[in-house]
Order: sequence, then structure tokens, then C-alpha cells
Amino acid sequence: KNGVLAAIGIYDGIHEMINEFKDKGHITNDGSHLSILKQDIVEKIDDLGITLQETLNVVATETIARDLVNGVYKPRYEPLNFHEIFNVHKRDARFPFKFIPIDFPPEISLDPQLVQYIHRNAFTNACKYGKKGGVVRTIFDYDSKEKTLEMKVINEPGIFHDKILKMGRHAKEQVFRPGKRLHSASEDPSSVRLSSGDGAWIMRNCARALNGNCDYDFQENETVFTFTCPAKIIRNGIKHSSNQVDSNKKILPLPQETWGIAIDDSKVQRKLLHKFLSHTGIETNKIIIKGETLLEIRTFDDFVVDLVKKHPQDLFLIIVDENMDCTEDDKLITISGSLHVQNILKMLDSDLNKQILALVRSANDSSADIAKYEARAHGFINKAPIVKNGVEKILAPLWIKRFGIDECGSETASDDTSHSSEASSKDTDNKIDLELELKNSIDRIDVLIKTNDCSNTTMLVMELLHALKGDLMTYSTNDFCVQAMDLADAIRASPKLDERAILKWGQLKELVISLVIRLKEAE
Repeated sequence: KNGVLAAIGIYDGIHEMINEFKDKGHITNDGSHLSILKQDIVEKIDDLGITLQETLNVVATETIARDLVNGVYKPRYEPLNFHEIFNVHKRDARFPFKFIPIDFPPEISLDPQLVQYIHRNAFTNACKYGKKGGVVRTIFDYDSKEKTLEMKVINEPGIFHDKILKMGRHAKEQVFRPGKRLHSASEDPSSVRLSSGDGAWIMRNCARALNGNCDYDFQENETVFTFTCPAKIIRNGIKHSSNQVDSNKKILPLPQETWGIAIDDSKVQRKLLHKFLSHTGIETNKIIIKGETLLEIRTFDDFVVDLVKKHPQDLFLIIVDENMDCTEDDKLITISGSLHVQNILKMLDSDLNKQILALVRSANDSSADIAKYEARAHGFINKAPIVKNGVEKILAPLWIKRFGIDECGSETASDDTSHSSEASSKDTDNKIDLELELKNSIDRIDVLIKTNDCSNTTMLVMELLHALKGDLMTYSTNDFCVQAMDLADAIRASPKLDERAILKWGQLKELVISLVIRLKEAE
């Protein structure tokens, strides 16, 4: 999951640079070969982003399915644009989507992970067990009077359809039982290898979690899967419910007296956190990112408490990584960010507590994990891709719930154009800094390997290789970086720094040096 998140972060950076070129007129429609090539690159990057996001959604929904089966998942309602989450504009003629009525609501409040899990499993079953190469239709029908959503996935009959029809009502009873399939091993061995038989059972659990239901109807000429549930339309950013904060409320830029403080043990994530806080409109001199050293992590509580006491009238947005891995006394330890927050809030009086919004950011997002974070802090942020236009949507409900509408920023508090220019300049500075960091990392690892005389050195080399790999992931996905990351993984997989590992290190060092030279030439 973290790997996918890092890749999406790389994609976002590349896409922002290309959009900057487009805005400046470097990519034109003059018919030149270069222009066409660049347009193709833009399209390929868009496809990459969609693919990575869909992959991440699969991981997330499978995690939710586990929690759902164990009875610990609670639906998380948010505004859904069905055309966007199912990438309707990318579908081909074999997989058509239809929306009823014509003015299908632009946004409906539902849990996106549960809805996508139900559709993906129904769609996969339709492709696997329906007619090979046949059409699979998806129909969404919203009843505004009853306030219900109906989803149908319809496929043409497969080769075993006649046998299912002979089962009659028994087929419906069997399909939703855990561990049961309608196709036996002798009929379709591939389905046995690829499926546990729990998909339909989990789909029904997802539907019931949304106070809905699902069913299969095996007709003579088609198989129809139907999912229905209550669903409320969101109009003008307001859902017709009394227990949910408006996630479309404009809160950015945040008030000028706001500080942004974050901590993470990963260099990549620290850069992403700086990007996140920059997009909130917080002034650069009020953004503080910690976590580079064990000392910074250990003393984070005291640092934040001292800063809040020095500025009692200001507001503080604090974002902490939950699991920070460090080395202490030659042992690998994990320090909890949410416990840091809990300590900070305990050390401050009630008046100063009111000035803080403290959030836990983690890739571990099970219901049990989130309950722990929310018990210690004010909320939870998933490790999702950081996109400028998405920051407000993530932050608004948490900010308003904590501070109310009165503490939202004004439109005149920040000049977006100048802020973008400053951010662009910052990105250039970061690029130069990263080149130096790569060279310094190579030199430091090289010295350690040449003086390899104890197990402690091996442990430190492995940690530095992990950090080096993270830096490479922020650069690019070109062949140099891919080969370098593969070599770093191969060395870290070695139990010790033997001759084979040292040989691979020589290859890795040459690749990284070549990469630094190329990057300097491209400036």
C-alpha cells in the first residue's frame, strides 16, 4: 500500500510539472511531432494515475472486507460522483454504463469503498462466469421519491447457465453462502483456483452495512445482480442528515495565525506533508516538519508544547505519522505518533487545547486503528495521494468540527498566484537539495561498506539503503531509478554484507552517480 501511495505521489509531481508547461504554452496543437509526443505523455500519465488509484482502492476495499467480516467496520459516508469513481468515460462498448434518470444526481452520500467493492465483485463474477467476451452492463437508478439507489450488473449466459437454471431457487440460496460456488471444480477448475467462494457473501455483508440488500436473478437469457440501499442526494454541498459536517465548505486559505506542524520518520513523507500544509495557505515560516532524527522524534511533545505556550492566541494544525521506526541502542523501535498527541494534549491546559487540531496520518485504516487514533487525537487522515484541490475536502470536515465556521480563512488572506510561484520555487530548491542528499547518501554508505567490521554497521547500511530507495522514488520512474531500487532491495535482502552484496553495491553506486549527473545536465 505504501509503495502504491509513493508511486501516486510521483505521478502527481510529474503531472503538475506538465500542467505548468501547458499553461505556459510549451505544449501546443501546432501539429509538430514534439507537440503530439507530449500530448501522448500527458494521456499516458493520466492512465497511470487512474490505474494506481484503482489499485489502491482494491487494497483498501479488501482491508475493509476483512473488517466487515469480523464485524468491526462502520460505514464512512462521503459525497460520491458515480461517473468519476467508476471512470465511466474510460469504459469501452463491451462494458456500458447507464444512469437513470437522465439528470442522475451529481453527488450521493454513501461509503465509496463498500459501493466499489460490491460493484467490482459483481462485475468480476459477470466476466468470469458469463459469456466469454460478452457484454456486461451496469445500470444505476436513483429513485428521488423513495431516496434509494439501485445498481444492476447484467451479463449474458455463460456455458454453465443451463445447469444453474435447473437448480431453481436453490441457486439463489447457495450463491450467498460463505465458501460456496455454483460452479464445481469439475466444471470450472480455474474459478476454484482464483476464488474462495466468499465474494457474494461479502457483497451481501457490504450491502447490509449500508442498510441495503443484494440478490441474483438467473433468467433464461441473462443473469442480473441487483444491489439496493437508501441513499441521500447532496445538494450545494449539504447532505440531508444532521450528523455529518459539510465536506464542501470552503475553509482555505486557513487563518493567517495558523501554524502547521508535522512529523514523520520518512523523508518522502516529510516532503509530502510539507506539500499538504503548503496547500492550506499556511505561511512558509509557520510550517515545521520534524522526524529527521531520533532526537526530533523523542522531543516532539516538548517542542510542540513550548511552541503553543509561546503563541497562545494562534491556531495549530498538527499532523503525526502513527508508526515511526527508529534505531536506539542498536535496536529497531517503533514510536507512536498518536501517543505523542495524547501526551501533548495532556500537558496543555483546556484553553490551549482549544487552539489545536491534531490529526493522525497512517496507512493502517481498519476500524480498530481509527478508533485508537480518534481516542488519542482529534481525527484521522489516510495516507492518500496529496492533490492541491483535494486538501480542502480532506481538511474541511475536521477543521469545522474542531473550530467551527468562524475560524475559516478568508478569500483575501492569501494570493494563490504568488503562493503557487513560491511553491514552484520551493520545488526547485527541493530538487537541488535532493541531488545533494543522493550524493551524500552514496558517500556515507560507501565508507561504511569499506570499513565493514561489525553487525551494527550492516544494520546501519540497511537503514541508509532504505532511505536512499525512498529518495529515488521521489525523483522518477525511469529505468535508472527502477534498476537502482531493485539493486537496493537485493542488497537489503542479503543476511550480511558478503561479496555478492558488495558487488551489487558497486553497480548501485554507479547508477545513482549517473542519475545525479543526468539530473544536473537537465537543469
